[in-house]
Amino acid sequence: AVVSTQSGHYGRGNMLARIAHEFCKVTRKMLEKQMKNRTPDLDVKLLLFAIQKTQNFEKLLTERFEDPEHPYYVAPATTETTDGNNEQAEAAFKVAFTNSISQCLY
Repeated sequence: AVVSTQSGHYGRGNMLARIAHEFCKVTRKMLEKQMKNRTPDLDVKLLLFAIQKTQNFEKLLTERFEDPEHPYYVAPATTETTDGNNEQAEAAFKVAFTNSISQCLY
């Protein structure tokens, strides 16, 4: 199968998306650890504030990497089959920032 891209920014955008995704993973792990250590200090107001700020950040990342109009858009990979049809392949790197950090707050 031949893998091609649909955007000239794929390489750069993909690397930035990978860095952002790794940042989200590390941040989520650190946040989970902090929440376990400070359970008595947590209240509803603080958690709601944290959820709102985190979801806003995740939305920003989603817009940046999943909006075709943005220069860092990560285009999905396509696979050319032997019969000439193009079908969407499972991307080697899936960009999904929604709930990437905030899932630990629920």
